[in-house]
Amino acid sequence: MKKRAGKARALALALGLGTFGCSEQNRPVQTGSSSPTWNDDVAPIIYRHCLPCHLPEAAAPFPLTTRSDAARRGRQIVEVTASGFMPPWLPDEDGPRIRGERRMTAEETQTLAVWVANGAPVGVGPEPTPPEVQPWPLGTPDETLEVSGSVIIPAEGDGTLHTLVLPIDFGEPRHLIASQFLPSTPRALHGVGWLFDTSGHGLRADPGFPGPGYRDMGGAGMNTIGSLGGWVPGRSAIPLLEDYSFLVEGKGAILVQLHLNGTGKPERESSKLGLYYSEEPRKKNVIDFIMGSLLMDIDPNESNYVLTDEVTLPVDTELLGLYPKARYVCTHLHVSAIGPKGNTTLLLRISDYNYDWVEPYWYAQPQDLLAGTRIKLEYVYDNSSNNLRNPHHPPRRISLGRDAEDEMAFLMLYLATEDPSDLATLEELHRDGFQRRIRALKNWRAEH
Repeated sequence: MKKRAGKARALALALGLGTFGCSEQNRPVQTGSSSPTWNDDVAPIIYRHCLPCHLPEAAAPFPLTTRSDAARRGRQIVEVTASGFMPPWLPDEDGPRIRGERRMTAEETQTLAVWVANGAPVGVGPEPTPPEVQPWPLGTPDETLEVSGSVIIPAEGDGTLHTLVLPIDFGEPRHLIASQFLPSTPRALHGVGWLFDTSGHGLRADPGFPGPGYRDMGGAGMNTIGSLGGWVPGRSAIPLLEDYSFLVEGKGAILVQLHLNGTGKPERESSKLGLYYSEEPRKKNVIDFIMGSLLMDIDPNESNYVLTDEVTLPVDTELLGLYPKARYVCTHLHVSAIGPKGNTTLLLRISDYNYDWVEPYWYAQPQDLLAGTRIKLEYVYDNSSNNLRNPHHPPRRISLGRDAEDEMAFLMLYLATEDPSDLATLEELHRDGFQRRIRALKNWRAEH
């Protein structure tokens, strides 16, 4: 059975927490006149950053709902939080502020370290009760989609991709402001993304596969509104800012792309997707604009394979967020905006890319980009045996593909404009860019 060293290391860190307790040999560390306690200082940190993944039957392999839960795993909690391994959050700190950031502060990690070193004191009074985690944090969805039956997830295997097909007829145009994925077996899923397909590809593919959906990503070239959202364990829905919405209309299907993860026993996943609409049209519609490259051919043991792409915006544009798409041998990425006068603005940098934890990143405030701004991306891949996340041992040639052990290099930009006609200009540029990539891929294949 093939194992990925990166995933094995992550599981070892997580599962190994149970082998460490609070060492009686650690000398107490004082932080002034008082020491942090579970009741007053530590529980709020754990509940803020570690729930809902660390609830019973949730995505994490153990709960962290009580003082004794955390105390038993104290030393390694300190290790993984001090290193930034947990809670999982990929963007570097030097970019624009992102909504829903899960990174712990230095003060919080220090509080955990002092608490553990002092013997994990409980404090005065009864222990606090962990907050109740709601299945639908934004409230009951306006519309809930689900398939009959369930997806069978094999006991073993890591990285299988499965697409669920949720037929939908929006009828009159609707204004989508949020979408929330609700899994039944979160431990059996790495991550999920969903998009609206108007091409009929998903509906045609579904009947040929036993059970709901099919083993595939959905197919390139679909006529879609595009990516509507993404989920990783512990992530709740983030609604669009007040003035913005996705305009959705017509018939089609929402394709929900599941990234499966074997748990050691067969699992059944019965997913739901909740959709939230604005009753009234909002000021600005949002589109997703895909950048990236279809030309990918990474030799075995190539440790610094670089792919770039750039696009020049023809109109003044607001960038609401980014959703990077690469897989296991991608190690870091960088996205920047070069203004008409040459000024450079960092949009996103991930110095330690991890496919298991990537998600859409929505800015706290839209980034205003003037007409003539160039958006440039750079993705770097390490296909050597030194890359612990490489799925192939020994390394093999990797190219663009639909399987989880292939690769990709895409970036979804969520864009809006003041003038609706300017948004149409961006959509035309998007279509032209897609056709350009297809032609480049055909020419490359003809030459090779």
